[in-house]
Amino acid sequence: STRIAIAYRMAQGASFARWWERASEKSAVTKALFGHTGNADTSQLEQSMQAQGIKTLHAVHGTNIGWPLTGLSDVAVFPSGADAALGRTLPAYGKCGHVPLERPAVSRGNNKWALLTSYTHLQHAAYRMDGASADIALVRLVANAASEKGQDPAAIFWRPHPQINLVDAREKSRLEQEIEGAGFSRWPQELPYDSLGKFSAVITTPSTVLTDALRLGQPAIVARTAPMQKDLRYARHPLLVQNSDELGSALEKVLDPAGRIAAFNDAWQSIEPGAAYTIEGLLGALVD
Repeated sequence: STRIAIAYRMAQGASFARWWERASEKSAVTKALFGHTGNADTSQLEQSMQAQGIKTLHAVHGTNIGWPLTGLSDVAVFPSGADAALGRTLPAYGKCGHVPLERPAVSRGNNKWALLTSYTHLQHAAYRMDGASADIALVRLVANAASEKGQDPAAIFWRPHPQINLVDAREKSRLEQEIEGAGFSRWPQELPYDSLGKFSAVITTPSTVLTDALRLGQPAIVARTAPMQKDLRYARHPLLVQNSDELGSALEKVLDPAGRIAAFNDAWQSIEPGAAYTIEGLLGALVD
């Protein structure tokens, strides 16, 4: 089935390229923005455009994990400077960068914690290997930390990855039962995602939550309970933890006002979060 899927992508890409050659005749297009590229189908389309002198840009979504989904664009704009730095190590994109963002003030916190899990995701290797186990391991780490710190479990709000509704029902149930057993609260539907900045502590599995939280002045703790590539941006994060002792130490930092500011500044310097994409900003990256 994998070989069939690969062959289909190749054939579809050849069709895309041929379609563009015909459809773009006498076209005045000089720039093309891709929200997704890096597969055989989109890359062949992109190469067809480039052969006509069109400049292409990939507005990258999510974390740079190296070769997978890496395109052949003239320019790639990443969500963070750390992602762009990894991109520059690969002979693929013409130029890699991110949109600079002014450092925000560090949030004060509201005596509540947020827990965001994303291992339970159809495309995640940890889920394919052992279902929701990696997320469950994190729930237990946080429950133990809450007990040690005297944190009310009901004041810990759990937000799963949206794919929680697409995974196997048994794995979804395992994770939800663990949350219920720990006494954590479910993230209210009416609570905006950018409320991340208001919590006293944010603990997340490796995901784009890290960059999102930093943009809001929140020094998020990244907890690794499954194998992770050593060259990912998370490996550079000073609040990366993988056991109870490390989580306890990280919580001490972010719950202390002075330690919180220092931890945020260290994280900002390591990750270099970028600003949100705009059409104007992306077009500007093609000109620079």
